[in-house]
Amino acid sequence: MGALFEIDNAIAQAQGATLPVEDQLATVLVLQQAVNPESVNDGHQRVVHAHDIQQAADLRRGHLHAGFKRRRVVVIFPGDNRGMDIIVIRHGIALDGDKAHDIGLSDGERPLTPEGMRRTRAAAAGLRATLDDLAVDDIVTSPLLRAVQTAEILAGYLDDPSIEETDALAPPVDMTALDEFLHTHFGDRRLVLVGHEPDLATWVSWSLTRRRDRLMAFKKAGAAFLEFPGPPEGGTGTLRWLLTARQLRALG
Repeated sequence: MGALFEIDNAIAQAQGATLPVEDQLATVLVLQQAVNPESVNDGHQRVVHAHDIQQAADLRRGHLHAGFKRRRVVVIFPGDNRGMDIIVIRHGIALDGDKAHDIGLSDGERPLTPEGMRRTRAAAAGLRATLDDLAVDDIVTSPLLRAVQTAEILAGYLDDPSIEETDALAPPVDMTALDEFLHTHFGDRRLVLVGHEPDLATWVSWSLTRRRDRLMAFKKAGAAFLEFPGPPEGGTGTLRWLLTARQLRALG
């Protein structure tokens, strides 16, 4: 039948509640490419369709309220059944905030320094070597100039994926809002996120533990690789590696 992902706990977390034990067997999230709906609609299961995880949660609650607690509800969820990889990288060395202020630049207008550009290019070469033949679908970046410039450097080493700016990565970052933004990219196999500290470390920690306690810190142009079994949600990620910029430069 393909890959099945139990989502009761994920939905419960998304809704901020814990499901009763008798309800936890009620729903299976089936990715679109993993199952033929006709093969599971056998009278003991009810097949419905969802466009995103929020709709899956709403459909699930509606069916439970309608009296289907004893009947397995199969939610067909469009997407890529291989899961999703997220590479997180902090922007490179930027112009000092006081110096920027002295010449009339806002925090968002601070550019990478020449040294920051050089080191970021070297880190990007190391990232390319670390990823080997793994392709990146998109680079998503904070709209602040130093992050955008970092994203542009990375793109040149990663076969020029598209670059998207989003306020979801502008400080301060809301963890659940960033997850919701990333759900719009579900179906992409692999994304690079370019942002700022302490938000990146907090989001990575959130992704691993569903807690906002920071477990790590990113130096300038440092990166991490996370794997998710489906759309990114707090507590569902697996950390595959965490590398400083110096380590990335050595690998390049």
